[in-house]
Amino acid sequence: NPINKYHALVIPKQHYENFVDLPDNLASHIFLIAKKISLAVRNTCHPVAMHHISDDDIQKMGANLVAHYKFHIIPRFENDGIKIEWKREPLDLEARVKIASEIRSNL
Repeated sequence: NPINKYHALVIPKQHYENFVDLPDNLASHIFLIAKKISLAVRNTCHPVAMHHISDDDIQKMGANLVAHYKFHIIPRFENDGIKIEWKREPLDLEARVKIASEIRSNL
């Protein structure tokens, strides 16, 4: 069920559940294909914005309705009713530095 009639997906033929499971060459290829499709969608329906989204359901709680990696290309239109709400928590510089350090230690 598409978000709107111009919602497109880029889906690898091989089965991978999550973004981090993709081999590097396939991840790169998906993004290059998504870029081409995104431009085609823009030129077709003239949206006001675009969402480029993938969703990994790491804990299997229903965030991804189909357990197969896919990259969504979703054009947005004025008053389209699509809601993606970001609940942002302000973090001071010290907290951001600490979090960045924690992430860096896992690279």
